[in-house]
Amino acid sequence: MKKRFVHFIQFIFVAIIFAFVGATGSSNAKADSVSLSDASYTVPITLLKSGSSSQSMANHFFDQTAKVTVSKGVYTTVITTNGANYIASMTMGGQSVAPVVTSGNNGTLTFNLTNPSNNMPVSFVLYNIPVIQRMEESANFSFDWADAVKVPGSDSTSTSSPTD
Repeated sequence: MKKRFVHFIQFIFVAIIFAFVGATGSSNAKADSVSLSDASYTVPITLLKSGSSSQSMANHFFDQTAKVTVSKGVYTTVITTNGANYIASMTMGGQSVAPVVTSGNNGTLTFNLTNPSNNMPVSFVLYNIPVIQRMEESANFSFDWADAVKVPGSDSTSTSSPTD
C-alpha cells in the first residue's frame, strides 16, 4: 500500500511538471505570434548569434529599433545600419535584401514580412572586410514585438479622407 501511494505521489508530481512545462511552452508560442493593427511602429531589435540568445558582435552596426509599417498583414520593415558599405547582400524572412547606402557607411535594409516572429534568421554576404575581403555570416534578428510602440497618428483610423 505504501509503495502504491509513493508511485501515486510521483505520478502527480510528474503530471504537475508536465502541465507547468506545457503551459510555459504554449505561452512562448503565443508570445511569438504577432498581430499588430495597421499602423507604423518602432520595434526594439537585437542581432543575436545564430542559434543562440547571445548578442552578436555585429549588433552595434544596427540601430536598436526597426521601423515597421503594417498594412493588410504585411510588415514592411526598415532597419538602419552604420555598416551598409560592408553588406553586399542579405537574406531575411526568405527574401533577398540589398542595402541602400544613404551616406558613407550609413544605410537602410528594407524587407516585407508576412509571418513575423520574435526571432528571424538572417544571412549576410559581407565584402571589403580587411584581410579576408569577403565572408558569409548567419545570425538572428530578435524582434521585441511586445514592446512595439505605435507612431502617433499612423493608424488607419486617424487618417481622414477629404469630402467634396
